[in-house]
Amino acid sequence: MPSTRLGLAAALLLAASAPASALDRTVKSGAEQMIGIHGTISNQTCESGGGLPTLTERPAHGSVEFRSQMFRVTNTSSQCHGRPYRGYGIYYRSHPGFRGIDRAVISTFVFNGRTDVRTDHTVNIRVQ
Repeated sequence: MPSTRLGLAAALLLAASAPASALDRTVKSGAEQMIGIHGTISNQTCESGGGLPTLTERPAHGSVEFRSQMFRVTNTSSQCHGRPYRGYGIYYRSHPGFRGIDRAVISTFVFNGRTDVRTDHTVNIRVQ
């Protein structure tokens, strides 16, 4: 019985660390471009939350930078729609002259009331 519980716990751990989403972006070679946004807000208070994303897997042919900046809530069903919040712009720039496919894995963390929940996002980047 203990090995079954351990096996189940290991399976859940592996499932929790697997990439949760994949995004496809197209950028121009050598030009910096925003490839994503990370931020959370409380639906009760409309206050910003969420931690700084981390780069789990660096792109082989470029760089990623996270910048704290202001955004507006775009979810029309949210009571916070249109309100500003602080989040992170996720920017990519390829090495000069590189053309082809690059990839980065970005981890985001959101507090669920008990612990920070990590979600991995794979970004497939087509550099033209």
